[in-house]
Amino acid sequence: MGNVNCCEIPKDTQKEEIETHLTGHVDHSRAGLKTSVSENKEYKEIPKPKVVYDKKTEKIMKIQSIVKRFLTKGKFSKRIELQQIALKEFFRTHGVLCNVDDIDYYVNPKVLQVEKNLKNRKGIYSNPNIPNNILQDISYQPFYSIDMPCTYLVESKDDPNNRSGWADKDNAYSTTNNVSDNEQYKEKRPVYKGHWSIDRKKNGYGIMVNTDGSKYEGLFRKGMLDGKGRYITVNGDFFEGNFIKGAANGYGIFIHSDGSLYKGQWMNDLPWGEGEEWLCDGSYYKGDFFQGKKFGIGEFKWADGSVYIGGVKNDLLNGEGIYTWMDGRKYKGFWQENTMNGNGCLEYPDGSKYEGQFLNNKRHGQGVYYYSKKKYYEGPWVNGKQHGRGKLVKNGEEEIGEWIEGKKVKT
Repeated sequence: MGNVNCCEIPKDTQKEEIETHLTGHVDHSRAGLKTSVSENKEYKEIPKPKVVYDKKTEKIMKIQSIVKRFLTKGKFSKRIELQQIALKEFFRTHGVLCNVDDIDYYVNPKVLQVEKNLKNRKGIYSNPNIPNNILQDISYQPFYSIDMPCTYLVESKDDPNNRSGWADKDNAYSTTNNVSDNEQYKEKRPVYKGHWSIDRKKNGYGIMVNTDGSKYEGLFRKGMLDGKGRYITVNGDFFEGNFIKGAANGYGIFIHSDGSLYKGQWMNDLPWGEGEEWLCDGSYYKGDFFQGKKFGIGEFKWADGSVYIGGVKNDLLNGEGIYTWMDGRKYKGFWQENTMNGNGCLEYPDGSKYEGQFLNNKRHGQGVYYYSKKKYYEGPWVNGKQHGRGKLVKNGEEEIGEWIEGKKVKT
């Protein structure tokens, strides 16, 4: 048998598949198949006649529609009320209702201080080295207001009067929750205030305080963080952005307790996609990320004014790129793990330049060094120095000789 391209589609069949994909059906007449309809006929869909009612009937129908919406709304309100009653009953048997309405009572003071600094734009949220537009997307306002009760999620109902809490040794802070000071907290459990689904899962808006006092405020779905939210840890780390199934996914901004930050796309709790990373001293990276690391094409700028634009791999300069130093030097060529390796061109502030091969940031291999427009050396280099048989051209005159470690020894 001859060679057959299994991926090639016969012309008629290919046309049918395209039409099926676009319209949901195949025009058999155009495909050359027999049809019971003549190709020359054009058919138009006959519009359905519009039903016209008299004014009295229309008025009655309008009233019926209003009553129906009112009854539906009433049924929905009743459903919510019954749901809240059922949830409260569940909490009485499986959990402990909080005696303090304010959820912040259970939040670590360090977390509360982060929120206060954010609201007043103090501390790491007012760094003069970082542009204001980087932080302006962060909102210090609450996401919502909720009426559901605050509850301890107690897995066991052996001791319904048991209270859970946490203690911060540095601040000597604990949530006694109207319990005797002598009572020992054997287990720490999270506190949640927000909306629930009928099957008793966090669903909708809510605030959750973990056992260490860290706080999440935002959307839940089927018991997991899902949607826009804000998370603050007791270490002072801050994240605000989008969650999917409990992990940061989509757009978000993360601010470390030391003031460094990342702003951009996330996937599975890792920077992934396009984003920018800023340090406290004003240095930054803008570009591509992959699995939490700088990977692809990006731009670096350091505090001393040096700039790099080009390839990046695993947080290191890798591939073709342009590096400009503060003192005026400029290199355009290939990099490997933060070092100049391969072909490139290095220009100096005095106007001289080298074009050729590099190894470990040094001129190594064949290359040409231009002292000026009328003088240059062409030949081999080793560890940054002329080494071997080369050619020196000066004012159009050539001198061929031998160089050893940058010095000419033979003519």
